[in-house]
Amino acid sequence: MKVLGISGSPRKDGNTEILLRETLRAVEQLDCTTWSFLMSEKTVAPCRASGGCFKTCVCVIEDDMREFSSLMSRTDAIIWATPVISAMSPRS
Repeated sequence: MKVLGISGSPRKDGNTEILLRETLRAVEQLDCTTWSFLMSEKTVAPCRASGGCFKTCVCVIEDDMREFSSLMSRTDAIIWATPVISAMSPRS
């Protein structure tokens, strides 16, 4: 099985990435192939709605979304890791 781990946190090496790394390490012990996509290290621009992708079947924006799309197409399972802010916690 091929598993993609995605960290949605903008903080490099924060709790979200640490948790994802540990989870993927456990999944690897089950003889799975793993990849990680860390948003803290990537640039993904919003869609420009130019329609260029309809002509070429490839996004016209040259960013890390191409890598993400490639990983998604080869994946059997996805693990999403996202930061959570509790409504009860004071924000600093």
